[in-house]
This record gives sequence, C-alpha cells and structure tokens, in this order.
Amino acid sequence: MFITQINPNRILTKTIVEKLTEDLQDKVFDTKIRINVALAEAQLQGQSIFDYAPDSNGAKDYELLVDEILSKLN
Repeated sequence: MFITQINPNRILTKTIVEKLTEDLQDKVFDTKIRINVALAEAQLQGQSIFDYAPDSNGAKDYELLVDEILSKLN
C-alpha cells in the first residue's frame, strides 16, 4: 500500500499514517505522496506529472515511490 494526499503538517495525517503502518507493517511503502496542486493540474491537462511539472513535489514523490518499488523487486 502506498499513501497519497499527505499533508505532513497535520496531526491527523500523522496519526493515520502511524496507525496504518502499525496495522499493516511492511505492507506500507515508506514513500508517501504529498498533496500537490501540480498533480491535479497535470490530470486536468491529460499529462503525466513527469511531463507537466517534472520538478514538482508530486513528480519527486512518485519518482521515489517507483524507486522504492523497484528496489523491493530485486
């Protein structure tokens, strides 16, 4: 499982992430996808985040997630 729409400044977000991690343990990826307006804008434009805003936090987060997934496959 990977967690999206994270707002790291919210206490509720931290509580939910902690609970999910506690309950699901190693089934939760370490990489979290932060809330990022560029992700919504890319979707509206019909583009990938990597084409629309490659330097955005959304692109960086998804790139880290892909790297984490690939590292677990090896």
